[in-house]
Parts: sequence; C-alpha cells; structure tokens
Amino acid sequence: MDRAFFDAAAIRVKHTFTNEIDANLPKWARRTNPIVRRDLGSYWKTLTPDMMLVLKVYLVQVGLVLLSFVFPVLFVLLMPTVTVTLVLLPVGLVLYAQILYGIGAAAATSVAKERSNATLDLLLIIPHTALHTILSKVAASMWRQTENLSLIIMGTAMASLPLMIIQYDIYLSFNTHPILMRFGLMLGLGMAIVRVLIEPIMVGAIGALIGAAIPARIPAIVTTTVLVGAYFLLINLVRFAPHDEYSRLFVEIALPVVLPLLIILFSFRAAAYLLTRD
Repeated sequence: MDRAFFDAAAIRVKHTFTNEIDANLPKWARRTNPIVRRDLGSYWKTLTPDMMLVLKVYLVQVGLVLLSFVFPVLFVLLMPTVTVTLVLLPVGLVLYAQILYGIGAAAATSVAKERSNATLDLLLIIPHTALHTILSKVAASMWRQTENLSLIIMGTAMASLPLMIIQYDIYLSFNTHPILMRFGLMLGLGMAIVRVLIEPIMVGAIGALIGAAIPARIPAIVTTTVLVGAYFLLINLVRFAPHDEYSRLFVEIALPVVLPLLIILFSFRAAAYLLTRD
C-alpha cells in the first residue's frame, strides 16, 4: 500500500515537473523533448523562475517611482537600502558569472561532442531542423542553471533600484531632468531584468556556435569563455565614452538588450549552417 502510494506520488511529481511547468514553453525547450532530456540527465527536477512574482516586484517599484513625482522624499527613504545592494552585489556577480560559464560550457560541450563522437549524422536525421536541435541543446544547458538563475532574476528585480537612482542622478540629475530621470529608472529597471533573462541565452548560443565550429571539448569551452568575456568587457567600456543624456540612456538601457538579441540570432543561424554544410 505504502509502495503504491509513493509510486503514484512520484508519477505526479514527474508529471508536474515535465508537463505542467513546461506547458507554456515551446516544444524545443521542454524537458519532454528527447534532445533536451538526453542532455539533461538528472537535472530535469528544476523549477522555472516565478515571473509573475518578478513582475509584481517590478510594478511595485514603478509605482514608487511614479509616486515620487508627488513625494520626492521617497528616493531619500530608499537610499539606506543601497548598503544591502552593495553587500550583495559581489556575491551576485560571482554567482552570475558561474551561471554563464556553466551554460556556455554545457552548450559548447553538447554540440562539440556530437562531432567528436560521430553522432551528428544520427542527430540530424530526426524529424526536426538543425536549428531546432541547437535550440534544444541550449535549452538543456539553461535548465541546468535554472534555479540559480531564478535567484539572480529576483535579486535584480528587488535590489537594483536604489543603486540605479544614484547612478542615474549622476548622469541626468533629478533637478535638471526630473521626467527623463524617472522614465529612465522605470525603463532601466525593466531592461535590467530582461537583460539577465537574455544574456544566458546569448552565452548558450555562442557556446553552441563554437561547439559547431570546434569539435573538441576543451578548446570549445575556452573559446566560448574568451568570447563571452570579451563581450562583457566591450559592453562596459562603451559606458565610459562621453555621451549626452539620450545616448547615455541608449548605452545604459537599450544596447545591453539589443546587442545580445542580434548575437543570439547570428549565433543560432551560423551554428545551424555549420552543422548542415557538409
């Protein structure tokens, strides 16, 4: 009786993890996808981020920014929380770097080993496109880091605003650009959350591209790590160039979102081409 109960419970748990949680995801990203399941192994028991909670946290802070038009003292009251942000920031950066490395290394290894193990031809004859296969491999690499990534997403949503207030006040100033300043804060906070959602995809896409180009695990991982490091170095160096108010908003808000999207599109297409050109 007890055995039957636990077996039924295990089936329900597995159904919840592999069906209900993944229901809103495209087929190539679901853990029931054979390619994803093949690469995931024991990592299928992971939960997706609670994006509704993240949205609520974001909307509450947008409300505070809008309310500051009437009560500017709200920004002063938020300032003590900067200390918490500064304490958690190094920990968050280290964890985020580990997440990105894990995703890039897993994606590069997953694609490279198909060539080194001579299993690529078998993988490409399944009734899916090469692009679908690459997307599934990147999805598998991200599933491995989902729970840690959830912490980064929630931490970004909850702790970024006070630090952004100080940063934007330096560039724009509450007194000279009160509307632009608040608009930048609301948009910047939203894009910061979007950024930690799409940068892992970008890293996975770069890893898949390098894995398709270099069929050796270690060189593929090293090359992926160097390219990703170069990207983050360049995206931050651009911020130190002189900018006016509007170009500053573009560099701080739009560029870190638009550029990864372009890299993602290029990397996936190029990886699919490399895998099918022979």
